[in-house]
Amino acid sequence: DIAALLILLSLGMIMGSGLLPQSIAARLPWVIAVGSTIVIGALIYWRLGVDFLVLGRLRTLSIFSAFEDAKMGDYLALLGARTAFIGLYVLMTWALLPTFHIPVPLTALLVYVPLLTFVQIVPASVSGLGAVQWVMIALYTPHFAAEVGDVNAQATVVAFSTIVGPGVTLMRLGVGYLLLGRVAPDLIASGEELEATRTAAAETEAP
Repeated sequence: DIAALLILLSLGMIMGSGLLPQSIAARLPWVIAVGSTIVIGALIYWRLGVDFLVLGRLRTLSIFSAFEDAKMGDYLALLGARTAFIGLYVLMTWALLPTFHIPVPLTALLVYVPLLTFVQIVPASVSGLGAVQWVMIALYTPHFAAEVGDVNAQATVVAFSTIVGPGVTLMRLGVGYLLLGRVAPDLIASGEELEATRTAAAETEAP
């Protein structure tokens, strides 16, 4: 996810640096540099086996086995999927913001949405409310349409952030409801499988 966010941030910096507030444009290369260092370090740790002094034992824990088992092709496939997934959020935000009279150029959102995603990851919000609203106000308020008239731009941004979170959750629930039937057979054991497990367990426990 960090690598996917960095890809979008880099695209936004290249394509829309002139649309960004100067304070963000000045710090963005540092954000990308630090994030890229973390991603490269993770690949070196998992693929080349470098322990970085005290982290070697983590590689032996079964919970992290998928990282070690995955090949570079697997990492690239997942990176492509996650980048496309986060890209959908960029497009969704680009389509929804004008309905709140906040037209933001798509190239700027390539930076804004990944930055907001980073903020959401930081534990400074409760149920999606908190630090992310302050960042949204700072990013989106300058784009508020002046022709709307006597409307509080900051309140409008907060209204957008309050609606978009539950809205996305409802969409996810709908997609999950439609697709759960397809994946349920892979997640739920059949009666025959349960009986075979009980039989095997009984035979193991028998004296």
